[in-house]
Amino acid sequence: MHADLSRLTFRPDRHYSAVVAQQGRVQLDADANEQAAIQLHQARTIAADLIGQHGGPAGDTGFHIKFKAGSRELDDLLIGGGRYYVDGILCDATRPLPGVAVDDEEPAEGEADDEPDAPPATWSYWDQPDAYRDPERPGDRLPDRPFLACLKVWERSVTAAEDPALREVALGSAMPDTAARVKVVWQVLPLAGSALELEDLENGAGATKDQVRKAFGDWVAKSGAATSRLAARSERPEHADEDPCLIRPDARYRGPENQLYRVEIHEGGTAKEATFKWSRENGSVVFP
Repeated sequence: MHADLSRLTFRPDRHYSAVVAQQGRVQLDADANEQAAIQLHQARTIAADLIGQHGGPAGDTGFHIKFKAGSRELDDLLIGGGRYYVDGILCDATRPLPGVAVDDEEPAEGEADDEPDAPPATWSYWDQPDAYRDPERPGDRLPDRPFLACLKVWERSVTAAEDPALREVALGSAMPDTAARVKVVWQVLPLAGSALELEDLENGAGATKDQVRKAFGDWVAKSGAATSRLAARSERPEHADEDPCLIRPDARYRGPENQLYRVEIHEGGTAKEATFKWSRENGSVVFP
């Protein structure tokens, strides 16, 4: 989450149910963010317990997939609108309606008022909002059959640099932005049948739904497993014991003592070959 945060204090294993503000104390962004994280964790845990790992409401289940073969055009998928839950996370595939245009002149008597064409109720594989598929790029095209259409879900942060509507213009252009947002992102992506390592699929004999579900679950667990860890440590400043103040008067709340460091892998490789990029402000410094 690339936002200018001081700390991330939410820990599910501590089983806190609320953040309690105290009178006369400094209000921190970490406290407010932890309260939001606690409530979101509770809501998604309830949804996952009641719905299961994935599912949707009866009558409005989203992400109904239809395959559309292309003769002269590329193969396509039609993605139905509606709601669906993945691990308790709500995914909404409802296509937003366009704004209604206001005509300057009323139609003359006896003339028909041409109604604009209704927008499609479905997304396609090529125009889904957060997938950015390029028909000119062979790697983005649908693979040869058999393949699976899977739903990939995660969250990303959005700041005023990406969505200018978040900036409070009344504060003036010289003032910094205020709060950031978190957005649920979904993508319908193909997974080649060969990736599931099912012999029945590879030799064309077919496979049962239970076999495909189990193979897909194994693939998800394998692809999502953590393969590396970060080891970091802080160093104690020299003459720290001689300083009579626990916090230096010039430290303030935006000093280096309360900065969230972000480290990202830039190029992978061995310990001497891999490169990293890091930021004291959690990567929130953006040059639009």
